[in-house]
Amino acid sequence: MFCAMCGNEVKDGAKFCTACGVKIEKSLAAENSAEAVAEPTGTADSGVQTHIKKELQIENPLPQQTASEPAGTADSGVQKPVKKEIKITHKRAGIIVGAAVLAFAAIMVSAYISGKTAMERAMDAMERGIRAQAQGDYDLAIENYAQIIKLAPNAALAYFLRGSAYREKEDYDSAITDYTQGIKLASDVAEYYTFRGDVYRDKKNYDSAIADYTQAIQLDPKSAAAYSARGDAYRYKEDYDSAIADYTQVIRLEPNDATAYSTRGSAYSYKEDYDSAIADYTQAIRLDPNNATAYSIRGDAYRGKRDYDSAIADYTQAIRLDPDYAWAYNNRGDAYRGKKDYDSAIADYTQVIRLDPNDAWAYNNRGEAYSDKRDYDRAIADYTEAIRLDPDYSYFYSDRGDAYYDKRDYNRAIADYTQAIRLNPDRDFAYSSRGSAYYDKGDYDQAIADYTQAIKLDPNSAGNYNVRGNAYYAKGDYDRAIADYEAGLRIDPSAAVIRKNLESTRRDRQRRGW
Repeated sequence: MFCAMCGNEVKDGAKFCTACGVKIEKSLAAENSAEAVAEPTGTADSGVQTHIKKELQIENPLPQQTASEPAGTADSGVQKPVKKEIKITHKRAGIIVGAAVLAFAAIMVSAYISGKTAMERAMDAMERGIRAQAQGDYDLAIENYAQIIKLAPNAALAYFLRGSAYREKEDYDSAITDYTQGIKLASDVAEYYTFRGDVYRDKKNYDSAIADYTQAIQLDPKSAAAYSARGDAYRYKEDYDSAIADYTQVIRLEPNDATAYSTRGSAYSYKEDYDSAIADYTQAIRLDPNNATAYSIRGDAYRGKRDYDSAIADYTQAIRLDPDYAWAYNNRGDAYRGKKDYDSAIADYTQVIRLDPNDAWAYNNRGEAYSDKRDYDRAIADYTEAIRLDPDYSYFYSDRGDAYYDKRDYNRAIADYTQAIRLNPDRDFAYSSRGSAYYDKGDYDQAIADYTQAIKLDPNSAGNYNVRGNAYYAKGDYDRAIADYEAGLRIDPSAAVIRKNLESTRRDRQRRGW
């Protein structure tokens, strides 16, 4: 599932996007719930079909006698295909089928259908499928859409309906199979490529997604949705310049689209071009001044510039607009931490916890603020609660390990760093931190082993060479210590601490005549 504001991927069931904090809505709009779907009534005027975009073609397997034909005069017993059109609307989070689809059943039955029984069965199946999908019963929806395909194997729409239900089930391969079949039947419909591109994006197959969005754009050069979706795919690939180019095209096509400015601003933020990001977020706010999310993400850009006062002002405005906006409280807490106003930070993190007692990150962030205040016992309590809520997240163990380390409880620190390494063995920081705990215990060999692993994982960290140099120095191995300090200075020639260590070690070696 992806955030509609910034395009960031969010976990299923998440209440807020982890990138911009926008509230996550259900993939099928609430207004399309079972209660909101209109029942077909009467014999709606046949002129409605001028609003319908896609065709559903059904051949009745049995010839039917029409009112205008006397018995026995049906055309050689061969029934002509019935061709009728169905309108659907696509949204990035899924397919929402309007009530016009259901009402149109009456049109087809009353005015256009010679194969009346087959069409009725197809429309009944469509109605049941749409209702089931709106209620989250995707298996039932798939079953009903399959009935339409059986009756109308050449109806592209039926494959796209079933593909949408597979996508909601997160059965992405089946969705792609159906969308591909639909494209074979209707290869000139731009939206169909966009649908399939969205599923490729869900699978993190961004190159295939981009190819589909590009095809959609070729078929419909004015499709802002395709440019926006392709921009998102480029952003996930960290190709921010291409993303910005696509978002700019969206803005050219829809200059009053506040979301387009927000998404382009997000791409600028990822590039750390905070001034351009702020300009875009400001335009989004001008177009939609009651959008709490726009204030919040502009606050993020100000925080990236370390303009904490402006960030706090924006987060505060976001909170005024949406008093239950947990993400704005969280990020305002981060800005207060940047100003070293730890009490205000703790108050904001506490508010996040009040709004969502199961937010592990809120406990972890408050724990960091307590650590900043050197209130390590409260910090450890918060880190422990974060671990209870999310026991598989390595950072929480590392942070608690840091608090134990600061309390000089090295054994517990080592235990937490070891668990962090087990959960994420590719993090150099956990090895470096555990090495420091071993170093302070006087176990220099184990410290050197951990620092060496940290250097393997991040050979461009001057600090890792410095701490390993310290361990060699503590063992009296001045040559290896000097070699590490020199390596650190090659990476960061301005590192005054490493230069000081190098000079003192050279003097000590000279005094000892080595």
